[in-house]
Amino acid sequence: MANLYCENCGQQITERAEFCPNCGAALTPEGMGARAEIEQPQSDTACIDDCNGTGRSSGGRRTLMVLLTSVIVTAAAIAGYLWLDGNRQLEAIAAEQARQDSIATVEQARRDSIAAATAAAIAAEKARQDSIKALHQAITKAYLAKVYSTDNELYDDLNGYYLFDITNDGIPELWISTGTCFGDHTLLCFMYQNGHLSKIYESGGHSDFCRGSNYVILAGAHMGAEWAIKLTYKNGRIVEKTIIDRCCPPDEEYLVGQLKEPHFKWIPKCNLAAIENMFEPMN
Repeated sequence: MANLYCENCGQQITERAEFCPNCGAALTPEGMGARAEIEQPQSDTACIDDCNGTGRSSGGRRTLMVLLTSVIVTAAAIAGYLWLDGNRQLEAIAAEQARQDSIATVEQARRDSIAAATAAAIAAEKARQDSIKALHQAITKAYLAKVYSTDNELYDDLNGYYLFDITNDGIPELWISTGTCFGDHTLLCFMYQNGHLSKIYESGGHSDFCRGSNYVILAGAHMGAEWAIKLTYKNGRIVEKTIIDRCCPPDEEYLVGQLKEPHFKWIPKCNLAAIENMFEPMN
């Protein structure tokens, strides 16, 4: 007698069985005829497994393996996603930190540049102020020597001095009146240049200076004649322009006496405060 087996799970069945007792698969008459021709040898171990019912659990084991595999694959996928996401977050944090560091570096460089430029500007301004102060001190010393020193040729005849900036450079020139009387006195102008005092103008007697905004008028009169000369500083020298030159009729007043510009108020050579303090507001 041939042994019959379930074509679905391989379980041995009887000839009259309509369903497999192990997997429950339906057993058709057509299939039974074919199964009757198949004879499967069975070892003692298989018989023992069949007796104990272990053969019936082979389908469950496959299902369990599929579930375990699915769980492992899912867990691996989740772990991989978390690892990649964690790396992306770390990379984003590192990129943001690098960006912040770059901004901080640029800002620090900008601040250092501003600080260096400010320090250079302060140093340059200090050097400029020191240079101006040294120049002012040199000019003051030269003016004092010209007015006060008994060693210079003007001291005995010097009647007074005046400070007026005809060059319009912020440094007043030294104007000096010398002579024993109005008829023989001389009017002089000195300017400090190239490290020493230079005479830039000289006029004869019977004249006096009147000051304008940035010019000087040399006005004089003698024995019915009168004259007025406007002095300006151009191209490194004093330029003269005659504005009055005539003989005054006996019945007319001198025009030079009607000039609106005020006369120089000559300062006595014993009073040196004007020279000593001429740069005080600038220093």
